[in-house]
Amino acid sequence: MSKKQNQSIIRKMISITIVALILGAVCFLGGVLLAQRSHSGKTTVTSDTLFQQLRSVSQLTTVEYHYTNMGKFEKNADLNGWTIPLTKASFILAYDGKITAGVRLDDVQIDVQDKTITITLPPAEILSHEVDEASIEVYDESNNLFNPISISDYAAFSKQQKTVMEGKVVDGGLLEEARKKAGEVISQLLETANPEYTIQVQEAKEA
Repeated sequence: MSKKQNQSIIRKMISITIVALILGAVCFLGGVLLAQRSHSGKTTVTSDTLFQQLRSVSQLTTVEYHYTNMGKFEKNADLNGWTIPLTKASFILAYDGKITAGVRLDDVQIDVQDKTITITLPPAEILSHEVDEASIEVYDESNNLFNPISISDYAAFSKQQKTVMEGKVVDGGLLEEARKKAGEVISQLLETANPEYTIQVQEAKEA
């Protein structure tokens, strides 16, 4: 499957985390609008005041990716690197999961110059990856008397599959989508709180 097709699938399956965004917006806007005011009654907007309000949000979860995954586990007993015949054990594991991605706002950089607020966001990242334990099902389990499947096999395979899924969604453009959504939300928040300022949102350059 091409990267373009992966991106299309990711975008179709992404759902905006409405609750997280609304709560973040309320906290952020409430803080900004109650920021320190000068004696003249006008809001004083500085990097420090904006930074403190952004920190109250802590992180901005912008997208969720819900998926159903199915993977096959296989193992053979071996002796000094040689596979022992007739010792194959296997199973198929199916489960539902959820990956959330976004940006950590405590790593943001803020610059206020004249009437321009420039927000430099850290790169988007995977913030959490949860598996619905109730959805886990095992199919076609083929145990072997000489090479039995253990609990550690299930645990290790589940962990491996989570890593595989994270790689797939990253390749499919999930982080790019999260970064885009974060920029849009922050711009809207700042523009609403500070209509007299020009808002610029950019991503930090890699070192």
